Amino acid sequence: MTNWIIKSTVSMALACTFASTAFAQGSPKPKRSVESFGAWEVECNRFVVTPAKVKKADPKKADKIKDVKSAKVETITHCEATQSYSNSRTKKEVARLAFAYDGEGKSKKLTLFMRTFTNVNFTTNPALYSGDVKIVDGKFTHCAGNYCYGKFPVDAAIIDKIAKSDKPSWRYHINKTATYPINIGKDGMKDAIALLKTK
Repeated sequence: MTNWIIKSTVSMALACTFASTAFAQGSPKPKRSVESFGAWEVECNRFVVTPAKVKKADPKKADKIKDVKSAKVETITHCEATQSYSNSRTKKEVARLAFAYDGEGKSKKLTLFMRTFTNVNFTTNPALYSGDVKIVDGKFTHCAGNYCYGKFPVDAAIIDKIAKSDKPSWRYHINKTATYPINIGKDGMKDAIALLKTK
């Protein structure tokens, strides 16, 4: 993988949130904490969310006073176990993986999200590999700005295959024939995921 290195420093906390958690617009800047585990980091952002009805309520109107007083300001904590990649010449981040929980309630599942530059081929799926053996297919979800996003389904068996692999990677096509491989650093991965599950 030419000119790419694993970078353990998280540089874009809020912008790199891959999971589908929605936060209220105009909420205060989140409080951020980071714990390092080898090539991985567990990053948590704590958001204080003000319900929309509080923002729109007119305190001069009697029928709104009750809503304002009873409305609860929520605190939401979103955590991810991340591994980022940078260009070895420019030192700029070019891609990122993040384990995070996707969905709500009983449907919430641990998922591996990806972000990379927009030169991807949407006619083929990204995939996780052990050496040259495919572990599982993922899918691209959307592109925004300079990046495209996707995700891989993961469970204990898939995580174990990555951890035991001599050369785990994630790959995607940049055209119909050329595949772009990005190595996965295993050091600290399971510890980072274990901490993520407690958040």
